[in-house]
Amino acid sequence: MKTHLLLLPVLLVAVAAATPAVRAALIAQESFNYPTGNLFGQGSTSDPGWSSSWNSSSGLAATVTTPGLVNPVYGGGIGNAAYLTGSTASSGSSGIYRELNDITPGNNIYYVGFLFRHDTDATRTTVFSLFNLGTEMVGAGVSNSSTSMYGKIVFFANGVTAATTTVSATKNTTLQLVMKIMFSSTGNETVRLFVNQATEGTYDAQLTPEIADFTRVRLFAGNATAGGGAATFDAIRIATTYQDAIPEPGALALLLGGAGLVCRSSRRRPANTV
Repeated sequence: MKTHLLLLPVLLVAVAAATPAVRAALIAQESFNYPTGNLFGQGSTSDPGWSSSWNSSSGLAATVTTPGLVNPVYGGGIGNAAYLTGSTASSGSSGIYRELNDITPGNNIYYVGFLFRHDTDATRTTVFSLFNLGTEMVGAGVSNSSTSMYGKIVFFANGVTAATTTVSATKNTTLQLVMKIMFSSTGNETVRLFVNQATEGTYDAQLTPEIADFTRVRLFAGNATAGGGAATFDAIRIATTYQDAIPEPGALALLLGGAGLVCRSSRRRPANTV
């Protein structure tokens, strides 16, 4: 009997078992898998987790570029990416955004992951933020608000830089950031930042702000009167587990890859093999 015929049912059962768990843990994702060109207007309200397409609050230019960013932890790119031309405006009042379906705070824990890369000037502000309507709640990236922070990964809440990590951002280098948001119904929230970590290990920064639930994702690059530095964002994921917040090769992809190897092996098998 051909061994690959025995393996295929096992693969299919494993895929069926793994898929529901992945879907349950992932709340929203954005891989910018749109046609290259203007980003604004891309994205549908039917996409899981999202309630609008991409918009701009300041006229900041944003385009879809290909290929997507390569994950520094796992390698490989997913979809395309969003390229932001550096703005000369303040990051607090400008950027591009997409509305989320309301996230319930309670005592819940959320993981928010994304990739970003500086493309022209690693000392300029490049931030990923979560908003409640028009108010910034929490975010991470690079800030140039003082010389001590130039090029460093920072973590902030309520629009104020609150923690600076020891990790540096450099031009043309992709970084993976994950924010762990632990809501509390009795006091301030606890928010942790992880940089380039494959699993949830020791956090690089922690804040204990009081924040409301978040309803919007906002991206920004620039904050320089002489012309802001451009940046690229990709692989935005909001989930209830750390592993689902980072674009690693999923169980389904690995299983399908295994099935492909089995099929290729069977084609190479001599015709008289039983």
